[in-house]
Amino acid sequence: HNTVDGMFICLRVHHSVVKNNQFHHNGRHGICTGHKDSDVVFEDNHIFENGSDGINLREENSRNSPHRNTFINNLVENNGQNGEGYGFAVYSTPQDLVIKDNIIRDTGKGTQKAGVFLLEKVPKVTMEGNKISGHPDGKVIVK
Repeated sequence: HNTVDGMFICLRVHHSVVKNNQFHHNGRHGICTGHKDSDVVFEDNHIFENGSDGINLREENSRNSPHRNTFINNLVENNGQNGEGYGFAVYSTPQDLVIKDNIIRDTGKGTQKAGVFLLEKVPKVTMEGNKISGHPDGKVIVK
């Protein structure tokens, strides 16, 4: 219930594990990561009913993007409570981003517009075994 983000990771957080947490009812994002945050594993978290995106990889240039992060077995649902948001929103250019075995869903509220939003400039993202459902704008959007 923070006014901004549930967890704001910044400035070279690396080789870390974020596991078994609940990030919910925050004013902006459940989890926000960016500036040189690398090699972080986000596992078994429940990220729900945040104001904007469930998970946001904020805009950074390629040198400073959050590289080699893995999101595995998380439940990401019903974010965008302030009008709209995404389960995952990738605005940076991370290398080796893995989104695997997550449940990413909108359960009928229609605020989590898509499961995953990617900018066209985002390098290949490994997406495996995710269950993505219920989003009014689709599972994955690339713009």
